[in-house]
Amino acid sequence: LVHDLSAIDGTVAHLKCQISSTNDSGIIDEDHFLIVAEVVDAFVHPDYWDAAKNRFRPQGDLTPPYLTFFGSQSFGYVRAS
Repeated sequence: LVHDLSAIDGTVAHLKCQISSTNDSGIIDEDHFLIVAEVVDAFVHPDYWDAAKNRFRPQGDLTPPYLTFFGSQSFGYVRAS
């Protein structure tokens, strides 16, 4: 039985998680809350999975880059080298 599944159309990867607990009491700050979950399944579009090296990255020059979070409010694109 599946409840409350969410996905964003057009994403190249997603995780299916089982939520263990949530904490919205302001432990992080007033704009964020903590979710504890276990990954139970995952999907990566074949154009972004390097099976030989088990890495998530675009597989060719024609594969569009993806946006990633570097931390501390910094984002960037990952593209094929």
